[in-house]
Amino acid sequence: MKTKFFTLVFLLAAVCWVHRSSAQVNQQLSNLISPTAVNVSLVPKNKSYNLGSLNKPWKKLYLDSAIYAGGTKFISIPVNNSIAIGTEALKAIEQGNANVAVGSYTLSANTTGTSNVAFGTEALYSNTTSSYNTAIGTYSLFNNAANANTAIGYSALFHNTSGYSNVAVGYAALQNNINGYNSVAVGDSALFNQTTNYGNTAFGSKALFSTTSGYDNTAIGNRALFYSTTSEWNTAVGAYALYYNTTGTLNTAMGHGALLNNTTGDENTAIGLQALADNTTGINNTANGEETLRFNTTGGSNTATGWQSLGSNTTASFNTGDGFEAGDNVTDGWYNTFIGSDANCGSGGHLTNSTAIGNLATVTSNNHVVIGNSSITSIGGFAKWSNLSDGRVKKKIKKKVLGILLNNLL
Repeated sequence: MKTKFFTLVFLLAAVCWVHRSSAQVNQQLSNLISPTAVNVSLVPKNKSYNLGSLNKPWKKLYLDSAIYAGGTKFISIPVNNSIAIGTEALKAIEQGNANVAVGSYTLSANTTGTSNVAFGTEALYSNTTSSYNTAIGTYSLFNNAANANTAIGYSALFHNTSGYSNVAVGYAALQNNINGYNSVAVGDSALFNQTTNYGNTAFGSKALFSTTSGYDNTAIGNRALFYSTTSEWNTAVGAYALYYNTTGTLNTAMGHGALLNNTTGDENTAIGLQALADNTTGINNTANGEETLRFNTTGGSNTATGWQSLGSNTTASFNTGDGFEAGDNVTDGWYNTFIGSDANCGSGGHLTNSTAIGNLATVTSNNHVVIGNSSITSIGGFAKWSNLSDGRVKKKIKKKVLGILLNNLL
């Protein structure tokens, strides 16, 4: 009986303890304090709380507006699928959609422009309504107000305002372009000074560096067409090709230093290392081969093919050299033709209207033609040599009338 009593007392005590404990449990979690309190703003005190940790990161973060850093808006999704990361990036956006701005003040003034991409401090900074531009690099397309430009590199297309469909890749490429269009510049300071006009293509450091308003020029190579200012329709391929050209047009230079010193000469073609390198104002010359017409300065309408062919010509015109060192003694002779390896003239180099044909053929007098060299033992063909009639140089030729002669005799 005593045992049953103690058991009953023990059970009653246990029930009371459980009841008392249950009464102390706060089912509303109101005993929790910030930052763990329910429905309480997550405001850290004196920067003492972290949001997540290295070992326990947040799984997802849902935002309706923006993230601020250092007191300014840092990451936001302004309107219509646009993304802005950086201080005041896309700050003025109104209706433009599908823009991406990464960097402080990128696309800062953009209001309605669409599908623009800007990476780098102040890239596309002034753009407001223009679309389809890509700027990657600090200050790239800084002043832009046109469509469809691509600038990659520090200050590339910096001053561009109304120029469109330009591509600039490299430090300061097309930096000063204002309203030029359809130009391509790839390389450090390529097309640096272009302001207006169109259709220029520059590949290489400082290629077409000085051009301002020239158009439809192509320069490929370090400093190719470097000094060209207002010239047109030139093609330069190779380092320093057409380097000093200023206003010369319709020139083609392919090779290191080809047409290097040309300034105002037009319609020249030079293919090969230093071909027509000293030409300044000569026109209508064609040089094909290393150092062909190398020292020509003002001579025009010369044609040279082969290593150092017509290599000493300076001021003469209308000469033709075809072959290794063909006519390389000519300095200022005109209307000469040299065909064959080392076909040449005498040491004077002043011949006119002379021709040497064949290996080592040498002509020494004006108005002479030499075929072959001293080793030649026979010159022939399938027909006899025909002398031309001198009738072609006579004037007012009359037929002989026998009747008149007979009357005179009677």
